[in-house]
Amino acid sequence: MYPYASSVATTCTSCTTPYSASHSPGIFLTTATGPTWICEPCAETQAPRCEACDLPIWPGPQADAAVRVHHHDGHELLHVHNGCAPSHLLLCAWVTWSEYGGPEEGGWQYDAGRLLAAIPVPLEGAANRRTTTAAAVLAADELLANAYRHLAEGDTQLTTTIELDLPEPYFPLKRPHYE
Repeated sequence: MYPYASSVATTCTSCTTPYSASHSPGIFLTTATGPTWICEPCAETQAPRCEACDLPIWPGPQADAAVRVHHHDGHELLHVHNGCAPSHLLLCAWVTWSEYGGPEEGGWQYDAGRLLAAIPVPLEGAANRRTTTAAAVLAADELLANAYRHLAEGDTQLTTTIELDLPEPYFPLKRPHYE
């Protein structure tokens, strides 16, 4: 039991479920307006998901310690638990093309591809914010472009993605069907 539980609002601040120490687990937070309580279902649905393990990043100390991984151009790539934070990401090169899906509604296509290579790109920075280095990403991009330039002919394209783990060697894993 939290020491200030008796001074907390008697209902969940999100869904107004009544608070009961015996059967309502949840999270107590100290906000600018004072201590509040959020029931577990609300906290889980409102909490962002860790992109490594897919579990909620709970508000409070866990969220404060979570790691945000950014691309060197500033956009966020990942939001993960501190224990799930990587030391590097993978820059993956793919050869992609369009496949004929079927004749329905005048014909349709889907994208398909095969993994060619994956190069580790180190992350730098403080404990809660890590960033790819521009030099590392640009060097890996150049290496992949030079190695696989000949594959980007006709209907095929060379594309790159940044991944947390080594992806499946091709996509889609199952041929899509029209519904």
